[in-house]
Amino acid sequence: MVPTARFKAQIVCVQTFSAEFWQILRRVKQNHDRFIVSPSADPAAIIIGVDEYLRQFVKRPLGAGSALRRDAKVKGLNKLTLRDINRFIIETRRDRCRRAHRYSVDSSSAS
Repeated sequence: MVPTARFKAQIVCVQTFSAEFWQILRRVKQNHDRFIVSPSADPAAIIIGVDEYLRQFVKRPLGAGSALRRDAKVKGLNKLTLRDINRFIIETRRDRCRRAHRYSVDSSSAS
């Protein structure tokens, strides 16, 4: 088994995985270890615990998100068209660019 630095997972070949299947499952459950099963040079599967899978990949609404949606509905922001949203984004970027340009001109003239 070879540990990988980026994902903190251990790479196991298929033979090792089948021979130590129950031990690997126990380590995944108890120690929250991760395993990458690889029949050759290319990884084929990732073994992670159910808790980690639910935490990482299952979409759940956030508590703050529902409050933001409710606030937007009260302000009427949920009725904006795509054209209105795009116009707002363009104006915001233009203003930000102008402020950045004004700052760079002011700071270069101060030198």
